[in-house]
Amino acid sequence: MQGIEGRIGILGPEFVAGKPNKHMWHFWGTKEELSGNFRVEAVNTKTGKKINPLPLDNPTPIGGPNNGADGHVPSSMELPQPGVWQLDAYLEANMFESITVEVK
Repeated sequence: MQGIEGRIGILGPEFVAGKPNKHMWHFWGTKEELSGNFRVEAVNTKTGKKINPLPLDNPTPIGGPNNGADGHVPSSMELPQPGVWQLDAYLEANMFESITVEVK
């Protein structure tokens, strides 16, 4: 799992440019913090390009405990280019945390 211990993590295969894959998001926090719908904005740290990496783009509520986390969300994500991407996780309009990932 990669992310911020005790706050947010992603479990899944490595990221490969242009290839969608399933990842499980894990969240730690209070019930109030983890309420609302989940969305992600991905920013290429080199170009500044911002995209929605979730092909289905459905508002998704946070599920219950999983793998020791307080909440979780399954997702399918696709990042179009190799490089370093910052994944900004939002719950409703509030940014929860960011995770930086490398895309091959």
